[in-house]
Amino acid sequence: MTRTKLLLALAIALAGTPGQAAQLQPTSDLLLPWFEVDLEPAGATTLFAVGNALDQPVDVLATVNTNWGIPILQIPFTLQPGEIRTVNLRDWLRDGAPGRKVAALELEHLAAAASGRPSPKDKLYYSSEVLPGRAVGSVTLRTRGSKPDALWGDWFVVDIGGSLARGDVLVDIDPSSDHRGICRRHLLRYLSGGGFDGGTELVIWRETAGRPSASPEGAVTAAGAYAAALSEPGLQIEDRHLALLPLETVSIVELGLSEPFGALRIETGDETFIGVRHSAEHRYSVALQAHCLASSCDEKQAGLTLEVLLQGKPVATPPGLLVEDGSELAWTLVVANTGQASLGGIMIAGLAASCPRGELGAGELMVCTAASKALSNQQSVQVEATGRSDCASASAVSAIAVGHYQGALVDVGTFP
Repeated sequence: MTRTKLLLALAIALAGTPGQAAQLQPTSDLLLPWFEVDLEPAGATTLFAVGNALDQPVDVLATVNTNWGIPILQIPFTLQPGEIRTVNLRDWLRDGAPGRKVAALELEHLAAAASGRPSPKDKLYYSSEVLPGRAVGSVTLRTRGSKPDALWGDWFVVDIGGSLARGDVLVDIDPSSDHRGICRRHLLRYLSGGGFDGGTELVIWRETAGRPSASPEGAVTAAGAYAAALSEPGLQIEDRHLALLPLETVSIVELGLSEPFGALRIETGDETFIGVRHSAEHRYSVALQAHCLASSCDEKQAGLTLEVLLQGKPVATPPGLLVEDGSELAWTLVVANTGQASLGGIMIAGLAASCPRGELGAGELMVCTAASKALSNQQSVQVEATGRSDCASASAVSAIAVGHYQGALVDVGTFP
């Protein structure tokens, strides 16, 4: 038995808990969403296996990408009918393309580009460092020519010394597939205690390419995402806004959620894969996939309205309400979703407002409140409400309203 096959057998034995049940369908395009490889012989490595489900040979192109989405290695190969090809990514990152003699400088470039160090070739960075000496990134596997639906497979991250393995099926990313693992709306469970005291970590991948940079901070434009945290009874308890690299890991602990167990609904502007890794300290780790939520956006339009009240009275036109200078003003903001698409990430600017939640279904409204000190003379307070829809045709909406009042230097009761 070869060393690679031995590692794969050990990975299967160590995995213990199976991943999320997946409806495996051969496809033309597969994704290994996250690999990690310690470049020294010991430590963690990532194994994957890709198979040909057809009774004819299939040409495949494997592309290794950094966590900035930059391709650094492409390996073409042919799978014979029914063949399964097993790869230890450490071999590719240390030796380059199999069967080819690769110059030492090219191998040094490959290792540096994948591990967040400046390349010896051009002194540029191609990725962000996760751990010293550890390469991270993703791999795509695509059929060539007529693009037949032939590929299937799985992957494992294995740390022999730590007796740790986790894995899952390779992800279908074929744009024409009905079983794709990428979408814009995601649902997942998070665990930050009990048997999974190692917490939950998300792996978030989107298909976009950055470019090399003279700075380790990179020249990659981060993509935004909105995450709504739900308690186990299903109530939204808080939300977060995320800025993501093409390949990013996000720890639930870093999000600072108040409840140890619950769910996350995540909306991304691009079609995205989200993997979920639950772990226990020094014992076991399980890799799953987030659920994709259906989103029918055809003909849906998003709309938002905002009404501003002061002391319970409309103040849309000047001079508005007469108030005593320096008094406490009680503002009421009525935010309504007038469109057919749900809105998330609702925020208020212009007043420090408190709102009961951060999302509104189609046709829903909510009442937010705010307080401020009255200033003297004629005043206008502009307030803006913003929100986002996962429908690409109407991703961002906003509404602006102005509240007017006149601050008097004497008790308003003395005015006629």
